[in-house]
Amino acid sequence: MKCFCGATMESRLVDVFERAGQGTDAYVLIKGVPAWVCPRCGEQLFETHVAQKIVEICRHKAQDNEPTLTVPVREFASVQ
Repeated sequence: MKCFCGATMESRLVDVFERAGQGTDAYVLIKGVPAWVCPRCGEQLFETHVAQKIVEICRHKAQDNEPTLTVPVREFASVQ
């Protein structure tokens, strides 16, 4: 598979950080997602069934037994 930049993309497992549904400030980290990754520019592409699974995961509320992480949020403009 060719990237937009012209390089040949490689099959890799990546971690995806996505918003956990619309209208929420919660995010989900999905580890080990199969993707096509460009070694030159870093572009990531997902096959249709993988992208659909990512959306499905993001739509479901986190279960009580899933690990969670509290992350501080900073505005770039306010950092001195």
